[in-house]
Amino acid sequence: MKIRVLFFAIVLCASSLANAQIRVAKVSLSSAAIGAVGVSFEKVKDKQFSWQLGMSYRPEMNGPNFLLQGGESEFELTGAKSTGMAFHGEYRFYTNKARQQPVKPYIAMYLQHSLLGLQAKYKKETFDYAFTADWNYTTLGIQYGIQWIKNDRYALDLTLLGFGVNSNRLTGTAEVDPVASVGFFEEHLNGIPQIGQRFGLEGKDGNYTFDENFVAVSLRFALRVGWLF
Repeated sequence: MKIRVLFFAIVLCASSLANAQIRVAKVSLSSAAIGAVGVSFEKVKDKQFSWQLGMSYRPEMNGPNFLLQGGESEFELTGAKSTGMAFHGEYRFYTNKARQQPVKPYIAMYLQHSLLGLQAKYKKETFDYAFTADWNYTTLGIQYGIQWIKNDRYALDLTLLGFGVNSNRLTGTAEVDPVASVGFFEEHLNGIPQIGQRFGLEGKDGNYTFDENFVAVSLRFALRVGWLF
């Protein structure tokens, strides 16, 4: 009787270990490239399905970025600040082939919510422009990537390509001096990537507000390093 109990206990323990969940803590190298700190946590079940949660934070920084530097080159960017935060969740499916190999291709659905704050001041000859904007958007999409596992201890996670649809809201204020130059300002705003044509200025006497809701598409790329535990 004791031998049977011991046998079933060993089988149960072995089965539990075989189905043990893999946990991976990750740091985002792609977030670090833009001055943000990005971390995520992945939990893998049966080596084939997983969910992943993460966030990134970019502290307030002075200086231009690819958004604030947009527009015509003759506009001088005399002041700029930006900050941002994002939260994301993924549900991954690893291919059958990945169950026996350290290279793990995957397809994932992802949901991300991002908040971006922007401040900029421009000058062109005798004209001065400034705006403050809050850009919030939620993205739902699908992505393809590969995760490499080394020595059952380290991970390199590369999202090769993700495609998503964004629900966006852009709000803020703008100041133009002199008032007659607002047309030049609107022309300049149109050159800002992704959001330039979404600035619908409303107001008068050089003081304007904008509050726009719109849908757009986006691409996603990510590179992370991780540790299994």
